[in-house]
Amino acid sequence: MGEVKSAEERIKKYKAKVNPMTLGAVIADANRVQVERWKFWVPLLTEIEKAVKRILDEDGLLGGMRVTYQDFARELFGQIRTKPDSQWSAFKEGLIVKYSKGYRADPKLLEKISGEVFTLTKDWLEKMRSGGVGSTQT
Repeated sequence: MGEVKSAEERIKKYKAKVNPMTLGAVIADANRVQVERWKFWVPLLTEIEKAVKRILDEDGLLGGMRVTYQDFARELFGQIRTKPDSQWSAFKEGLIVKYSKGYRADPKLLEKISGEVFTLTKDWLEKMRSGGVGSTQT
């Protein structure tokens, strides 16, 4: 084992790490990456939200529960968008339990919404792989 760094060495290293110029550059770069990712995914999220609205309209659901179903779709999308489709069902089942028991959402409606989320996401990812969607694959 090597020598233990002195307190002065540690303080010097810490000051360099938290230097406002260094932090500013790190934050600026992270912001750039986050904006690019958002630009890539937000069109799909928008399509998912429109599809959920259509499903809820067809079902005649009015009122505050609409937000619950939109939140379900957003959370499901957030869970699956970077996972292999072989894992999607596990996430779906867990979220259906969460939303049906915790928020009293209709499991059949959640199932219908999840099917739409899966279809739209699979189509989007297939277009992405073939080069037909976006320019950033993050």
